[in-house]
Amino acid sequence: EKILLAGLAGALGILTKQAFAVPLLPLAIWMLVSRKVRFFIPVVASILCWAAFSWICLGSVTNTGYNATTPAHAAAFWSHSLWRGLHLQLSSCRTGLFVYSPILVLCLIPFALRLWQRKVTPLEWAAMAAIFLQASLYAIWFDPLGGEALGPRYLVVVIPLFALLIVHVKP
Repeated sequence: EKILLAGLAGALGILTKQAFAVPLLPLAIWMLVSRKVRFFIPVVASILCWAAFSWICLGSVTNTGYNATTPAHAAAFWSHSLWRGLHLQLSSCRTGLFVYSPILVLCLIPFALRLWQRKVTPLEWAAMAAIFLQASLYAIWFDPLGGEALGPRYLVVVIPLFALLIVHVKP
């Protein structure tokens, strides 16, 4: 039942913002490898709903509403430097995740210790991959700052994943 609820949470995330599928991907792979297929029932349903909405309202299942009608136009959305964008996402004074939530740095310490001891679980790897993918996605986005927002606007969805790095959860 908890696996189905986790899938429902992921599905709601996707329906809220399609980019939520990116940090969900490593967790979905972990669920698949762990043979927890009930997770995918609501996730697949939400992807199908999103695709139907995009097709009906925007004319294509691949249209996200940003009017990227040609490959050249779509490439302009992914034009920022990865390293500069990661700095803006993680450590800048205006939007840095670790500046606005310094306690999250402490979450990395137990993970680093388990990494040193080679005791990191697949779920912890999935959480780190999700955090990295989300930060990287918006690092190369044309506006990694998130407009006029203060704080880590684009990384708010992965903040709960830091909790998985604090406690050693055995599969």
